[in-house]
Amino acid sequence: MQHCLRCRRLLGVLVEYFREQGEIKTATEAGAEGINLQIGSMLVNYDLLWNPQRVEQRIGRVHRFGQKHNVVVVNA
Repeated sequence: MQHCLRCRRLLGVLVEYFREQGEIKTATEAGAEGINLQIGSMLVNYDLLWNPQRVEQRIGRVHRFGQKHNVVVVNA
């Protein structure tokens, strides 16, 4: 339980850094679990998943209500 709490705090710090100073955030599938990334404006799906619903979930993490920028999605 303590490990999970520490990971969530670290994740919050990383998202805050990206919001304030970061330009590029890279993550595995697990790196995007449970966080909203509407602070981003571009999503590059490098390794497309076999399940199209998971791809839509990735896009939905960036393209949310409150998004201030147009979102560009690139599937490579």
